[in-house]
Amino acid sequence: LLASNDAVAAVRPHRSATLCELDSRVGETNFLSVLARRREGYHAKLDAAKSGAGSGAGDGPKSIHDITAVKEEGLADKLIVDSHDRASFYDHFFDADVAVEDVRRARAVERGDFVGAAYDIAGLDDGPEWARVRCVRRGVARGRDIEVEKRFSLSHHRPTLEVNITLTNLSDEDLAVVYATDVAFTLLAAPADASSRFAEVAGARRSLAETFSVAGVSSAVAFDADRNVGLRARFGAPLELWQFALETVSQSESGLERTYQGTVWMPVWRGVLAPRREQRIVVALDLGNRETVGVGAVA
Repeated sequence: LLASNDAVAAVRPHRSATLCELDSRVGETNFLSVLARRREGYHAKLDAAKSGAGSGAGDGPKSIHDITAVKEEGLADKLIVDSHDRASFYDHFFDADVAVEDVRRARAVERGDFVGAAYDIAGLDDGPEWARVRCVRRGVARGRDIEVEKRFSLSHHRPTLEVNITLTNLSDEDLAVVYATDVAFTLLAAPADASSRFAEVAGARRSLAETFSVAGVSSAVAFDADRNVGLRARFGAPLELWQFALETVSQSESGLERTYQGTVWMPVWRGVLAPRREQRIVVALDLGNRETVGVGAVA
């Protein structure tokens, strides 16, 4: 647990060295309070409707409206199950042709053995400037030995968490890498009104429910105008950025409905690691209000 006067960050070395909590003391918000998409018992109703299951002899196929009340069409396509929980800063290694839609639908193939693995704590320090923890693991990506080091640093002077990720090719051969990490966050309400809850990426205002990929991104902002709280991600060098919403189907008294559980940003680095060479990726997360996270006037 890393703590300052402005923020608290919880890191789990034993679970992929992921970040499961990032609290703003001033904004009284845990930006990472995100649930994974899971199967629920009532999802079988959607499965039955999609397969055209009948109710017995002499009956025609039942529609979803015959089975239970539904608030919109196409809900069966929202039944996506995540392979891991929705903490942040997992280490993903993907195929070269992977796209954001593959990851959103949880069908991208992991080419590394880091997701779900335990990392070693290589250092822990609480100095006057930063509270830090360093986590390291040696594993395999695309058949090559590789080391991933992550250093989480929480500033004692501002609400900023900096994550330094270093990938080192331990093999004697080149390693072609599509590496992605994730920041799964929520502003505690569905982004139905884009004027009050939105993202700003590459100079454009975007819905937090959108799926997109943008190249050459240096920073991104998510903001809740109703509460005047926001999150800014800054990257040490311009990266490709993927965004998608975590949506699933829930059951309320009025029936089955789409539910927004959060938004994921995934900075992506594509390149070739020469033998014994390393690549550093930096992601800094700033917590604050409209002024401090840099919300613009883009409509």
